[in-house]
Amino acid sequence: SQLEKDFLGILYYGLFITGVINLFVVALQMAGTFNVKLFYDLYWTSSNTPLYYMLRIGHFVRGYGTFGSSVQLGAVSLLSYSLGVGEYIQGKHTTKWFWLILIWGFVGLASLSKTFIVGSAFITLLAFIVTPFVYKSYRKKVIRKDLFLLISIIVILVSGYFTLNARGFYASYYYSYLFKPLSS
Repeated sequence: SQLEKDFLGILYYGLFITGVINLFVVALQMAGTFNVKLFYDLYWTSSNTPLYYMLRIGHFVRGYGTFGSSVQLGAVSLLSYSLGVGEYIQGKHTTKWFWLILIWGFVGLASLSKTFIVGSAFITLLAFIVTPFVYKSYRKKVIRKDLFLLISIIVILVSGYFTLNARGFYASYYYSYLFKPLSS
């Protein structure tokens, strides 16, 4: 229906804009050019211990984006990523949804959130396995989209792993949960 299309359009642009902003902030945090004290002052509460530890260390060891915690960033990234995957596979405007997947995929990986790492792998594999059976009428097209998405995500995961480890972040610890997802 038209209402659903309008809603998805508004949702897409809202997620795209917030994704770009978070990608920019995460890039600054990862580069070490973003002042931890500024974030601590913006998000200070007595219970916000993750930012307190970042303040004591003097730099970010995980991406926080515009959130007070990397866990919150990981959860929002997973929700945005999941919506992007669903709309990419079934939708007609695949390029814009693919960009949303890439943006939130990078942001989610930078958060080093176990929720995002395990959840995005699960969503991607689920999409790859289930969608050819759901969309039987245009199975070849869906399988091509699934393969393209799967290869892209694998490239992002591998490049993210090496980039984050090279920058001194503890990516190997968080990525290890891909092999033991139930313990996350």
